[in-house]
Amino acid sequence: MSTKVHLHSDTLGQHVRRLLLATQLAFFASLIICWMVAGGDRASANGISYYGVYLPTLPIIAAGYLSASVGLWRTATYFKYLDQAKMVVFGLRYIAIGLIGLLLVPYNVNGYFNLGHTLLGVSGALTQVTMAIVLLRPLHSWRGWLAFAVQIGGGLVAFAALPDWKFGYLLQGETIFQIGFGWCLIELTFQVKRLPYLPKLLKR
Repeated sequence: MSTKVHLHSDTLGQHVRRLLLATQLAFFASLIICWMVAGGDRASANGISYYGVYLPTLPIIAAGYLSASVGLWRTATYFKYLDQAKMVVFGLRYIAIGLIGLLLVPYNVNGYFNLGHTLLGVSGALTQVTMAIVLLRPLHSWRGWLAFAVQIGGGLVAFAALPDWKFGYLLQGETIFQIGFGWCLIELTFQVKRLPYLPKLLKR
């Protein structure tokens, strides 16, 4: 079914919410399955990326990344009608591409791959934080800012686990961070009517 049909028959917020819920749940389901297959000891120290270099979990986490990537890319297509179109669309699509890049640049090949993987991960995380601030700032939604607090809390845990500080909770920090970001996006879908977007959207 085409996008135009969806926009005639449903509101933007409801459609994007279903899209995000489906793709984000698929991602976290893949993460849970990976944890069940490989456990969390090595991943706690190396983060979600460990499941992308451990052969038995590679196809599972790849499916989860692909699902999240498609969801963010399509969400960007809908969000292009919002006032802050260029930044929103660029940010969401950058994150979507970055997820695939993390799989294609595994950290355990050599030092250059490790650096590239780290840069992709850090730049993606910073983009997610920026996107959350830009999207939530005009809403004054306490649930949205609670979701942002969860995102930042997870980010701080993950950041503390990056250096060699014997704080092996990178997986947990990254997971909480992604839960917070997904929650921010989903919260936005409940507030979409309060955002300025082009009236032609619902006339198509």
